[in-house]
Amino acid sequence: IGQRFEDIASLVNGKYDENAKTYTIIQKKTRQPVTIPLSDVALEILKSYNFKLPEYSLVYSNKILKAVADKAGLHREELITKEEKGKIITIKEPIYKHLSSHCARRSFVTNWLKSGLDSNIIKGVTGHRTDEAFQRYNQITSKDAAIVMQKAQKGEAVEQRIASPVTSAKCSSMNKSSILEYCIAAKTILNMIDLQ
Repeated sequence: IGQRFEDIASLVNGKYDENAKTYTIIQKKTRQPVTIPLSDVALEILKSYNFKLPEYSLVYSNKILKAVADKAGLHREELITKEEKGKIITIKEPIYKHLSSHCARRSFVTNWLKSGLDSNIIKGVTGHRTDEAFQRYNQITSKDAAIVMQKAQKGEAVEQRIASPVTSAKCSSMNKSSILEYCIAAKTILNMIDLQ
C-alpha cells in the first residue's frame, strides 16, 4: 500500500471508503492525509483483521518478513554493495536476506513507475512532497531499462515504460506474483502467530 511501517502499524486510525475501496490516513511523519487505493489482496487482509492489524515492532516485523520471503522462495541472488571494515565490498546474497518493511514501500513506487503511472500520482499516495525525496524510492535498475530498450529496438510493444531516470537499487523490487505470494505467506504466518 506504499506506506511507512509506522503508518501501516497505525491503520486503525484511518477511514475506509467501501465504495471507492480506499483508506485515508494521516501520515505520522508528514502529518498529511493520504488516500490509499486498496488492492483486493490488501483489502482482504485488512478486513480479516477488521482493519486492526496485530501490533509488532519494526525489528520483529522485519525478522518475520525475511522468514516469509525465505519460505516463499525469494532466493534469487543479487549483488549487494556494502561497507565492511572501512572498505566497500560487493557480494552475492539471496534477496530475502536484505528485505525489510521499507522494501515494500520502494517496490510500491518502482512497480507503479514501471507500469507507466505518472510519478505525481504515486507521490499523492505515498505522501512524498518533493521530487528529490521521491526519487530515492525509484528503484528501476539498469537491467529493467535495458530490457525495455531491447523490446523497443526490436519493435516489440513496450509493456513497461520507464517514467524516471535509472538509479542503483538499494532494495530489489518484487514482481506482482512475488508480492501476492508474500501477502498470502505473511497472512498465513500472522495466523500461525495468533494461534501460538
